[in-house]
Amino acid sequence: MKNAGFWALILCFAVATAPARAGKKAEAAAESFFGPGKLYTIHLHVSEAGWQLMQPTRRARPAPLIADSIPAPAIAKTDVKTQATAALIPEAKQIAVDGEKLAPNNFGFEYVYVKARFECDGEALGDVGLRFKGNSSFENYQRGIKRPFKVDFNRFVHGQRFRGLATLNLGNNAFDGWQLREALSFEVYRRAGVPSPRTAFAMVYLTVDGHYKRQLAGFYTLVEELDDKSFLKEHFADAGGLLMKPEGIRGLPYMGENWAAYPQRYHTKTREVDAESSRRFIDFVKLVNYADDATFKAKIDDYLAVDPFLRYLAATVLITNLDSPLVTNHNFYLYENPKDRKVWMMPWDMNLSFASYGGAGTGETFNLSISHPWAGENKLFTRVMAIAENDRAYREHLRAFVGDFFNEAGMRELAKPMQAALAKAEAMAAAEKQPAISNAGEAGGRFGRLGYTLADYVPKRVESVMAQLDGRRATGFVPRPNGLAMGMRWGVKAPSDYGNLSMMAQSLRRYADNNSDYKLSGREARDAVAALFYNGVSEAQPESMDLRELTATLTPLVKEFVAQASPGLFGINWHGSSTSAGIWATAIFRDADTDRDGKVTLAELTDLAARLTCLADRDQDGGLDEREIIEGLDMLAAPDGGGVMENAPIRGK
Repeated sequence: MKNAGFWALILCFAVATAPARAGKKAEAAAESFFGPGKLYTIHLHVSEAGWQLMQPTRRARPAPLIADSIPAPAIAKTDVKTQATAALIPEAKQIAVDGEKLAPNNFGFEYVYVKARFECDGEALGDVGLRFKGNSSFENYQRGIKRPFKVDFNRFVHGQRFRGLATLNLGNNAFDGWQLREALSFEVYRRAGVPSPRTAFAMVYLTVDGHYKRQLAGFYTLVEELDDKSFLKEHFADAGGLLMKPEGIRGLPYMGENWAAYPQRYHTKTREVDAESSRRFIDFVKLVNYADDATFKAKIDDYLAVDPFLRYLAATVLITNLDSPLVTNHNFYLYENPKDRKVWMMPWDMNLSFASYGGAGTGETFNLSISHPWAGENKLFTRVMAIAENDRAYREHLRAFVGDFFNEAGMRELAKPMQAALAKAEAMAAAEKQPAISNAGEAGGRFGRLGYTLADYVPKRVESVMAQLDGRRATGFVPRPNGLAMGMRWGVKAPSDYGNLSMMAQSLRRYADNNSDYKLSGREARDAVAALFYNGVSEAQPESMDLRELTATLTPLVKEFVAQASPGLFGINWHGSSTSAGIWATAIFRDADTDRDGKVTLAELTDLAARLTCLADRDQDGGLDEREIIEGLDMLAAPDGGGVMENAPIRGK
């Protein structure tokens, strides 16, 4: 056939371009789905068994890791272990035919995906993945049905999409009586030129077999999934970079030269991290924390997308978004873009923006400092803004944003389509004889718990920012850091007298982690026990120690943890270091002194350490992360800990 080659070429071309056409079609569908004034009707249907499976268990929460507390590496660069790997991100665990349990989030919630039916404006998909999401937005709403959800269309049906989307977030507008703060905040970031998720709104109905039948859960903000490849391709033209969502850290802590230590705290979202990407990120962290000023100034542009970072900071300052890297040290993403090899910062979780976060001394609600809007030591912000050119560009961005859109007329215009969607939702609720969705009204609604409107906030915030820019006001308020113990879990079994197990776990990890992999192996635990033992025994009786000697030995270790805790926090009785050491020593004696002779030997102590390590190693990877160390301490401090210890198996001696 004369034209066979021609037709073969055409066929090959069609096959090769089909994925590109499909990708563009999906992007167009996603683009058309989102919009600041769009309101959908969504119905979620889950079985009774699935609903019960969705209720998360909760594990311990590690203490914050403070970058400034980590000493510089002994040498500038060592033999780094940054091999590409797919095993660093905890995999979802199949726990039932229709369920997958995820690794615990920053608040310790172990969420579970279950199969559900998803319907949006009459378009239905079956076997989608449905789970709860969030931290305080779930914790404070878990007794009702207006909880935050995440829908993963691809979780159980490979390749399934809805309007081009693989995932969709259903935010419950927690703590926001006005209900529009999240959508408006993301729009501010987008207008500022910061890669940010798109939003829409929905009236969400829930059916749970045997419990709810198409019951209105409430008015939700639909948020584009930042983890999706479609989002990354739209903003960076490449979805293959290193994506992270740091949690429980202040600053960008250096965690050694082995990349395996980073995913736990930096919450790596990328399934496979290549050696070059991990190497560059570790070098970036070292530059931020340890380089001299001249080196930092010369090289920071090689690692950080500086102007987008300044735009991010300016937008964050304008909306006083303190539930962010400024204070709470979470709710942001980092993306190492393969195109320019630079790190970009992107926002997440806006429900406490517009000065609604009350945990950082926000008495001067509208008067956040523009020169020092972050709390505590944060070298990334401090060092970037110490460069005169960066400070000047940042201030120019503030002026430009105020002139372009962050003013009374501009913000009213941004909010107008959102208010129209909310008004339509209010009418729907009224027609169904449901309670009012918000306290919006003509004044524009009141923000969260602080009781002010958008019309109150914008002019006062603009006045403060412009006064600081023009030198008419020296500075605004500088937020204070979160208390290191704020929001920590104290353990399930341990009495409150044992104090903050999260801080104790961090102290223990620092003391015993000889290879700096941010885990505690059985061998390291036994070595630490031996070091403590030989440091505490008397020359007269070197084979054992009594309770008094063990208490004295533990005192320096406990002292650090007690010094960092906030006295009287949540009404807990904080003891002096020697008293606290005595409480822990008594618990150790109870479980280690198996022959009940009033003394403990090195063999008895190392046997106890081995049993605890075995019991706490939930993922059985041979090492305890800080969450598992907390749980080991919780077992030790439990009133019935002795019985547990006596029956525990021992692995890996």
